[in-house]
Amino acid sequence: MTSIVTKDLRTEIEDEFARVRREADARRTEMEKEFEKRRSASRAKDAEPARRTEEEFEDKGSEYRLKIHAEGLDPKTIEVEVSGRTLSVEAKSDTTEVRQEDGRKVTERRHFELSRRYTLPAEVNADGADSKYRDGVLEIVLPKKKT
Repeated sequence: MTSIVTKDLRTEIEDEFARVRREADARRTEMEKEFEKRRSASRAKDAEPARRTEEEFEDKGSEYRLKIHAEGLDPKTIEVEVSGRTLSVEAKSDTTEVRQEDGRKVTERRHFELSRRYTLPAEVNADGADSKYRDGVLEIVLPKKKT
């Protein structure tokens, strides 16, 4: 037995499939938007603001000075490297806070990494470079190369 599908019937079937697909796509899009809205709201509620660093770069004539304001760094993790005209600074901070809240123990862990690369205006004397971290400020002094 052979089934015969007329052109009009085929067009009707294709139109119906297209309509169903459009409805399904619209519902999926609505669901994705709702999911993203709820996920974003949850993140915003739980997240603390991103840690920002403030930087100051000065040309003091015979040397460059860079100050990076970044509280809470572990001084043992600070690495300063000079190669040619490139200054690299890296540091980390890992803190753990344990407290009692509503009769239960709450542990919070925070991790922060600082990683910066700077192109200096001129070459410096890397052997004379000095850095210190005090009161949340990393200060780096880079004497200029004598020409």
